[in-house]
Amino acid sequence: MKLFKRILSAVLSFGMIFNFAFSLPVFAEGDASTSAISGSYIPKTLEECYVELDKKLSQELKDQLKTYSEYDLWRYHMGLGLWIRNNWLYPCMNSRIYMLFEDNGCDFADDISAIIIKNYRNYLLTGESATNIFELVIDHEFKNLSRFDKDLKRETIESKVRDRVVRIRAERTRKPRTAVLACTLL
Repeated sequence: MKLFKRILSAVLSFGMIFNFAFSLPVFAEGDASTSAISGSYIPKTLEECYVELDKKLSQELKDQLKTYSEYDLWRYHMGLGLWIRNNWLYPCMNSRIYMLFEDNGCDFADDISAIIIKNYRNYLLTGESATNIFELVIDHEFKNLSRFDKDLKRETIESKVRDRVVRIRAERTRKPRTAVLACTLL
């Protein structure tokens, strides 16, 4: 049994060292606002997301986004959505945009990128930015889950998201994640 514990301890220690060693290059610039891998700015608000997307995307892609319905935006999950996750969310899990969504009950990167894309499309169509991220998270979850449960009430989703906000804040005060620690150390 002692041998097993020593092996397990060594494996876990190696995993933590491996994780820390390979996360350092991501944070080499010293703050959570830029990714050392891509050099791209990590926005802190939805408005900044739209400004950055305006800079990065071609006019052709913007026009294409405008023509798709809200339900057809899944086509961007592995393209634009993957770019958002890789450049704005994964480099530092306490980046400002990730923390903004996490504070409003959305801690799943796929959902965050989907909400950003959906609202960027609305921004392109109307020129206005959504202001209440908590409501966006509730709307996103309600639309996704009501497809499977026609009796689902919006109030049920709102309650679950509020509970998730409480849980996330409690977890953050108890024990920070490795990515959070790595970002705060530098």
